[in-house]
Parts: sequence; structure tokens; C-alpha cells
Amino acid sequence: QEDKPEPSEIRNVAAEGVLTCLQDAIDLLDKKQDLRQLSEQWNIVPHVVKELINIQDTGNSAPSFSKEDLHKQALLCKEIYEGVRKMMSSASVKKYEEPKLVSRDKGKGKLGTKSDRARNSTDYDSDETTEMTEEEIEHAYNSIASNIP
Repeated sequence: QEDKPEPSEIRNVAAEGVLTCLQDAIDLLDKKQDLRQLSEQWNIVPHVVKELINIQDTGNSAPSFSKEDLHKQALLCKEIYEGVRKMMSSASVKKYEEPKLVSRDKGKGKLGTKSDRARNSTDYDSDETTEMTEEEIEHAYNSIASNIP
């Protein structure tokens, strides 16, 4: 008997289903076909696709939303869902990773995670940080300071 899937795995499968249905909608729009076909092809139509169908139906009665606009909207929705799915999958991976301890202050023995250091500054890659002794820091500071007028 198979174990119950993790909630993150269930969300990932659901997101893939939404993306597949959105891609089907985009394909139909590329062929200039009616999106209502999706209601017949899919047992459950995601809410975002239902909204696209409603926009299409509204556009048929009052041409305020062109087919091109509908196509752009479908592509935009797909991009948004892909971004959310990536964020969800990276968040679930980070959730299960053990934090890697690195020396924050070599001389004083304090430890912290790489993500702690990254949160403090986004301007550098913590993997490429050079650790220096107090003497090395002072020497580097003095050599730079002596060159500044």
C-alpha cells in the first residue's frame, strides 16, 4: 500500500493540472477555437480557465476584449502559475533541507546558517566570502585608506 503523498506533492500535481489546462486553452486560442471545448474535455475546469471562458463569452456579446487580449491574458496567467509553482517547489525543498552551519565570526566561534548571512546582505554570494583574521582586515583597511586622498 502506498503512503499518503505530502501536501506539497499534492499542491504540485494540482498546479501542473492547472498549467496543463491553461496550455490547452492557449492552444485553442492559437487555433482561434472556442474555449468552451475545455468544459467538455476536462472533468474539472480550473477557476482561472473558467474566468477565461467567461471573458470570451462576454467578448462575444460585447467586443470589449479582443481574441488577442484574451490570448495575452491566458499567457500571463500561465506565467503567474508557473512562477507560483516554482516558489512552492523551492519552498518545500528548503523546508526539508538541513541548514548548513558556517563560521560567522571565526575568532569568536559564533555560528550561523548561510541563509542567515544572506538575509543580512543581498549584495554578495556567501559561498564566495573570504574569511579574514583581524590583522588581515586591519592591514587591508590601512592599505586602502592610505591610497585615498
